[in-house]
Amino acid sequence: MIAYAEFLQKEGYSATAAFYGVLHREAQFVFDTFNIVCPKNADSFSTKTTRVVLVDASDVNGISNSIHPLQVIELIDHRKINQAHRFPHAKIQIELVGAAATLIAEKFANYHKPM
Repeated sequence: MIAYAEFLQKEGYSATAAFYGVLHREAQFVFDTFNIVCPKNADSFSTKTTRVVLVDASDVNGISNSIHPLQVIELIDHRKINQAHRFPHAKIQIELVGAAATLIAEKFANYHKPM
């Protein structure tokens, strides 16, 4: 989420990396170990009109109740079994790779504007 927010900012969009609910232990470990500032909890600032990009998620049952599927404008995931069809306004990118992070890394690798 952090890398994709950075990518969108380079593209000229206003984007904030954030998470809903409780941060996964694995993510907290990475933030702590590498002294990375943890993104904000979206529950503290998100509204019903906030546009949402889901990274590494594509199942309505696996996302926060704070997110309505119509708010989702983009979905990037790597799972074969998904519910992408439940997000009718979203641009969908689902590719069967090891991790959604790979898909974000490819966006940076293919980026042709000056950074």
